[in-house]
Amino acid sequence: MGEKLLDELRAAPGVLETLQKIRPGDDHDEALARIAWSVIAEPDDECIGAAITGLGAAGALRDIRPLEGAGEAKRRSHIRAASAAITDACALGARLVIPGDEHWPAGLGDLGDRAPFLLWVRGDIRLLSAPSRVAIIGARAATAAAESLARQMAEDLARSGVVVVGTLGWGIGGAAHRGALAVGGPTVAVAATGLDKSHPLGHKDLADEIASAGALISELPFGATATKWRYLARQRVIAAMTEATVVVEAGWRSDNIRAAEHALSIGRVVAAVPGSWQSAASAGTFRLLKDFAARPVNSAEHVRELLPSLNTTDAPAS
Repeated sequence: MGEKLLDELRAAPGVLETLQKIRPGDDHDEALARIAWSVIAEPDDECIGAAITGLGAAGALRDIRPLEGAGEAKRRSHIRAASAAITDACALGARLVIPGDEHWPAGLGDLGDRAPFLLWVRGDIRLLSAPSRVAIIGARAATAAAESLARQMAEDLARSGVVVVGTLGWGIGGAAHRGALAVGGPTVAVAATGLDKSHPLGHKDLADEIASAGALISELPFGATATKWRYLARQRVIAAMTEATVVVEAGWRSDNIRAAEHALSIGRVVAAVPGSWQSAASAGTFRLLKDFAARPVNSAEHVRELLPSLNTTDAPAS
């Protein structure tokens, strides 16, 4: 099934011409195969990732056994979905980036077989390969003080040229993006949906602003909606594409703990804002400090002190 799927996708009307617009190059089979995998499999599928590592995306598509019994209807559904992803990306002005491309975030390679198949990008594709990127994440139901701190930290980091990476979510996520945007600094949002969706819906305007002034990225195909698994899978992308992950506020069982675990497992710096010992919203950050050896911070200057590579520009202290 896999080989036939790739052949028919390549032969579909307008596919190669449109693919050339969203990703110039001549290695069409690898790009088409990765697009196909993005509609066939969920993110963070380590088994498929291992097959792609060993055989290449096109080779894995031709060789992998589970596709053999999928049937004609399923194959045609995959072809339609992959073709639509290419068409929708072009219509939205999005770009496609795959491993080996100039602006593919090098850090994603540290994920090994769990690396994304591809990234769809709305906005400035160069931000994905910028030299300094820091994630600022935290609670959706954040306190006003934590949102203010996240915004100030993002402003100061972005003012010094650091790319602020976040989740586009309520609370800390939105505050970090707004801080970077307020000073005209670079910011990247990693979406847990396709780029034609907005989650949360109330942040649609923020998503459009980020796509206009920074970059909005996703490993999910167009039309994909948010799920619990996709939220969790997104955390590994945020951790791997940044030099440091800063958790401003988080509950004891917060998804942000997963991001910190990913970051530590691949040798990234993890920092946390201690917060009030009386606040349940700070239980997760205290857990990071106690159990994960996270570094305590409460300003952009503290983050820069942890990362000598960021001390390339005179920047105001927080």
